Amino acid sequence: MNQQLVPTKTKTDQESIKVDKMSLAGVGNSVAGTLAVEGLKSLFTSEGNKPATKSDIKNLERRFNRYLEIKNIHRNIQNQIPYYDSVQKVVVYI
Repeated sequence: MNQQLVPTKTKTDQESIKVDKMSLAGVGNSVAGTLAVEGLKSLFTSEGNKPATKSDIKNLERRFNRYLEIKNIHRNIQNQIPYYDSVQKVVVYI
């Protein structure tokens, strides 16, 4: 059996270095894909599972600062606790 060795083709240094270039089409595709994914994620995420924003937290903080519990008045017939509404300046039962 007479086998001959065939030399393999080797790449030169210039052929092995490949530089990826940024193109406007590639950036546009990336932006379009991101917008599509974020839009669908927002559409299919229920309101209860969305993260709270800073304004949501500030609104909650304002609500808790609005009602101050009154300690020296007893609960009403429905067993609700009396609070002082600092905006309307009245006693409310919650």
